[in-house]
Amino acid sequence: LLRCGDILSSRYAAMFMSNLARVKESRQKIVQDGKAIQLLFLALIQQADTNHTDSLTQQHAMACLSNLASCHSLQNDLILKGCTPVLIDHISSTDLILRSCALLYVANLASNSTSRTILEECCITKDLIG
Repeated sequence: LLRCGDILSSRYAAMFMSNLARVKESRQKIVQDGKAIQLLFLALIQQADTNHTDSLTQQHAMACLSNLASCHSLQNDLILKGCTPVLIDHISSTDLILRSCALLYVANLASNSTSRTILEECCITKDLIG
């Protein structure tokens, strides 16, 4: 449903994923399913690259990824699936909710010493300080 082309269906699918990511037992399943992460990326990236941008779909997709990053055991998988650069790109978003979710993702990674090293390698501290 995230790629169906219907804005409302995509929005509700992203909302569903975001809500699932709040439940500890569901997080591992979402991350293990590589297709789910890919579809969340598509909701963020393709929505931004088209004239049919739906900010609510983007916000729910971003919230889902941020919720997933709250679990230390999943952070390495998220990093390996390429989530970090995508979310870091949204730190400078003019959309307050997207920016907040991106910063929450970064804050969740920074709470883990292993993930914090990845953030330092991405020069994220330089971007945040300005």
